[in-house]
Amino acid sequence: WLHEPDLALHLTGSQLAVRQKPLMNAKVNPDLTLKVKPYWLGVTGKVEVPQALFQPQALSDKAIPLSPDVQIIQLGEQQARAHLAKTMQKWAIDADVDLLLGDQVQFQGFGLSSLLTGGLRLQQHAQQGMQANGEIELNVKADKGKEPKYEAYGQTLNIRKGQILFAGSVSQPALNIEAIKTIDTKVVGVRVEGRANAPTVQLFSD
Repeated sequence: WLHEPDLALHLTGSQLAVRQKPLMNAKVNPDLTLKVKPYWLGVTGKVEVPQALFQPQALSDKAIPLSPDVQIIQLGEQQARAHLAKTMQKWAIDADVDLLLGDQVQFQGFGLSSLLTGGLRLQQHAQQGMQANGEIELNVKADKGKEPKYEAYGQTLNIRKGQILFAGSVSQPALNIEAIKTIDTKVVGVRVEGRANAPTVQLFSD
């Protein structure tokens, strides 16, 4: 090449469907600028998520792990995806994207059911992991019938406070959550605090 190839794209959309069964089903409004050079991708802009349903699946305690001598043979589409993933590992990605949640983003899983609000600034540089700054809240002000609930110890609890705070790795947010139930005149509940990989769970009564 006489000059290095350089491509710039502006991607916009409205109510684009994004699905990853069974984890996620969402509608998104992207407004992104993409710049592409050999083995380098730059992404800036914002993505609004007006509507989404997240349903992570808990692993069954009856699941049997694969033996170390098992070989997995990938065919067709799976093989193509694996090849693409391996190729993308060679690419450096610089990203700076604002993720904004609308008022119809629902989370259901691990005993929790709640609407989510808030937003994150997602950043990635070269081969480093994705970083996030911002806050996602469990919407404790939702309309009646849509209030966040948490099932624990055989009881259905109301969420009194729910914050998921990001200031670093996107996979390690800090949790600040309280779920309560009123029994007679006493308020009892569970408090979850700390990093997502090692939270502190404490029972309390007011």
